[in-house]
Amino acid sequence: MWQFLLGLVVGFALGWWLDWYLSREQSRTVRDEMAQKNATIAKLQTDLLSGAKPVPQSPKPLAVSEVHVAADPPVVSEPQKAPVEEITAYCVKCRANRTIQNPTRVTLSNGRPAIKGTCPVCSTGMFRMIRL
Repeated sequence: MWQFLLGLVVGFALGWWLDWYLSREQSRTVRDEMAQKNATIAKLQTDLLSGAKPVPQSPKPLAVSEVHVAADPPVVSEPQKAPVEEITAYCVKCRANRTIQNPTRVTLSNGRPAIKGTCPVCSTGMFRMIRL
């Protein structure tokens, strides 16, 4: 019986020590990363407060074989707007499916997305769950 208890105590002590040691190693890397980020932030703050403009880093110069000359300038077209989808939901007051007026995307407390708006006929609040 005493051997079992001794093994239990030794196992608990080794587990506690291993957990402490590993957390110490992980915290060292986290501390180093945070120190590097804080140094970068401090440098940016001093640059901004002193009014000095940051020097932009120029990209690596291209070799002659990598330079491409375009015959025509590229044509820039305006992005096409996606058609607005009408979202319908069931109005409890009208007892009919209606298009939601002023739809707004909301997120529920459990993380699910939904659409919230009003009924165009009776101005009652409407609600519809949507897919993730």
